[in-house]
Amino acid sequence: MLGQWRDFHVHVLEHGEAAEELVHRARSLNSYDENVSTELAKTADSLGSAGRWKEAAQFYQLASELAATEAHQRQYELNQMEALVSSSNIRAVAHHARTLDTRAPNMWRDSLLGYLVIHQGRRNEAMARFSNADLEKSAPDAVRAQLAGYKALAEIANWNLQGVLEAAEEAVKWGGPESEPALSASYIANVAKVALTGANVDMPVMPGESKVLAQRRHMVVGWVKLANDDPVSARQELQQLPREEGATRIDLWQIAWLARAEFLLGEWDDALATVKKGLFQSDYFGIDLLDPLLLWTGAIISQLRGDYSIAADYRNRLIISNDAFVIQKVPAAITRVVTGLRENQMVDAVRATDQLIELDKKQTISQPGFWPWRDLAVHVLLKTKRLEEADELLGIAEEDANRVNNLGLKARLVAERAHQALVLGEADRGVKLYEECIEMMANTHMRPYQGRTLFAFGQALRRLGRRRDADGYLARAAEVYQSMGAHAYVEKINRERRAGGLGPRQNSVSSLTTQELEVAHHAASGLTNKEIAAQLFLSPKTVEFHLTRIYRKLRIRTRTELPAALAQALRE
Repeated sequence: MLGQWRDFHVHVLEHGEAAEELVHRARSLNSYDENVSTELAKTADSLGSAGRWKEAAQFYQLASELAATEAHQRQYELNQMEALVSSSNIRAVAHHARTLDTRAPNMWRDSLLGYLVIHQGRRNEAMARFSNADLEKSAPDAVRAQLAGYKALAEIANWNLQGVLEAAEEAVKWGGPESEPALSASYIANVAKVALTGANVDMPVMPGESKVLAQRRHMVVGWVKLANDDPVSARQELQQLPREEGATRIDLWQIAWLARAEFLLGEWDDALATVKKGLFQSDYFGIDLLDPLLLWTGAIISQLRGDYSIAADYRNRLIISNDAFVIQKVPAAITRVVTGLRENQMVDAVRATDQLIELDKKQTISQPGFWPWRDLAVHVLLKTKRLEEADELLGIAEEDANRVNNLGLKARLVAERAHQALVLGEADRGVKLYEECIEMMANTHMRPYQGRTLFAFGQALRRLGRRRDADGYLARAAEVYQSMGAHAYVEKINRERRAGGLGPRQNSVSSLTTQELEVAHHAASGLTNKEIAAQLFLSPKTVEFHLTRIYRKLRIRTRTELPAALAQALRE
């Protein structure tokens, strides 16, 4: 407690001697004092207006402790909670929320509690809180505007696009077009408008725009660019992360979409670092809502790179309850489809595909570009011979893609038309469509999709008996995945090439994972297993396991053969 108040005094000194003297007076009191309590609350108001929410929360806390009436005490407690939410300290808000009396309707309290549980990913409770908030008919207009702003966030999290637009209109009605709730809701509404109409929406700088509102604008523009398959422009917008107090809630949206942009650009080291940063922040501040968006990217990259334990950990954290928001359910299901296909776990892939299809029937998640699931679903339906369903879903997806003129999305759907043609025995048509798709993909910056299409076409050509043509496309696919550090997937592609009687020999360095290559270099330099373990923070047993795999891949039997075999493999 002493340390907390010492920090508080440092903040107070920054605010001025009058505030410091006020805190000293407050701490010297042995009973309630309404005058001092009111002064503390006014100081907290000014701190909040300046964006210094942590300090504001501490002043409100002291004001509530000295308030002479129960009504003022409750008011300052709510002020404190609102300041903590603004500072992104969701854990602290959750702790204080347990002490509130929630029996009588109170719009301010219930809307604040609803806003809290949005960040915790609890959809049903958030909606129930907002319904309770609406029961109070005498709330001030400013409180009604704030409630509308909170509802806009809940509706976008639940992908109820029409609900977002209605909430944004309410925020303008109660707060005026230039109020903070109205501006925040209008930015969220722009995502809904783009998703509903397919048309782009201009988002100019607003007069008097604060840094936090500017961050919201960059986040929304980046999200829309990403949906339009323009990861280069998306990254440029999403990298702008101002260090403002309380911006963590918006940071996490930016970070989640930035990781997706980096993934699509093939910048996988950066993407994984972004995912880890986001997961750390969400855990530290207690903001669980966007974890699935981050885990989606992390799980897929880790699997492709052969980091299977990390991929499994990320995937296990994607077990989503029925109470979750749509923005949590969709990336979790997409991850299970992708990882299921790549691990040949078709039961899991089929189950996740059916979940997406059912969710789409209840609440449309098929806005072109926003949730890239329908081409994956078509792929699963074709692999499991549900041909009529695949054709119907593919036709609808193609109509939507043509409506928004999204080149990347069109290319992915052409790939599934090629897949369908081959399943139906129309080999010439399938080959022609794959060639068309690869040409389209060459005009995009999305390397994972390029690699995926090249690999699929190479596999198809090999099965058609066109081994040399197949090997050319498979080699190109391996180059793409190698450039992204997807060593495990490169080895899978090379196995496909060897199955065709071509491809690289087994003792290629590309067959070694990143960690195996590190172990091999250390062992070739003369280090013992124990020394290698200390260098790489592994156990000696793990080093021994890696060396066994390295010897097999390089076709050697002893450690003394390793330097020459490694040098030969590197030359090849």
